[in-house]
Amino acid sequence: MKDPLEFRKKYQGIIENLTNNADQCAYQWTLSGENEWLAGYYMYAKKIDDLKTWIKEREKEENDK
Repeated sequence: MKDPLEFRKKYQGIIENLTNNADQCAYQWTLSGENEWLAGYYMYAKKIDDLKTWIKEREKEENDK
């Protein structure tokens, strides 16, 4: 039986890295209050959301075949 999460596993490391980057930006923003860090946080959060959406769409396409 094929693992239903097999496609996702390839992207787990990327999502973890993006999450760590977002966390670091959030932490630096709390320390400095500089808006560049907050902008960085939102950038990484959007990349994570976009990647997860893309993964779900590809999985749906594969399951619909």
